[in-house]
Amino acid sequence: MWALKSFYHFSDTRPALCIHDDGSLTSEICEILRTHFVGVRLIKREQSDVEVLDSLADYPACHKLRSENNLSIKLFNLIHYAQSSRVLLIDSDVLTFSQPVELIDALNDEETTNRFNRDVADAYTSPRDELAEGLGLDVASRFNSGVCVLQMDSLQLTEIERCLSSNLL
Repeated sequence: MWALKSFYHFSDTRPALCIHDDGSLTSEICEILRTHFVGVRLIKREQSDVEVLDSLADYPACHKLRSENNLSIKLFNLIHYAQSSRVLLIDSDVLTFSQPVELIDALNDEETTNRFNRDVADAYTSPRDELAEGLGLDVASRFNSGVCVLQMDSLQLTEIERCLSSNLL
């Protein structure tokens, strides 16, 4: 609630809002969210588990990761449910304390590439340079998925499946 309230307070914008339940939202909390954020699209964990996993039937490595890793729900739900070409993703523990000018500009500028929050250090399962070389990709330094502006066409299941199947991750 505070993440969204603080963002709305300082951003002077009201982009379409979709909340993904991680399984912890009770019916009472869902009603409170609907009251505070009229028009919110709220996707319950039980619903996404069925729908997203069904959509990953042709991607076994993606399906396995989505089934076993709670953090991956963010990625695969986003791919499945996004309704626009650009998405702003904000974790529930992120508070806004001033106008997020760069974030709003990145969201509104179709030419802006993916943007993300930088973490204090790399947290990959393998060294970043080994991943970059082995996967043939530019692997971002200090990637943190807590705040992102993403171009949805950059998130391709075939590419994610290739990376997950590489045995480098």
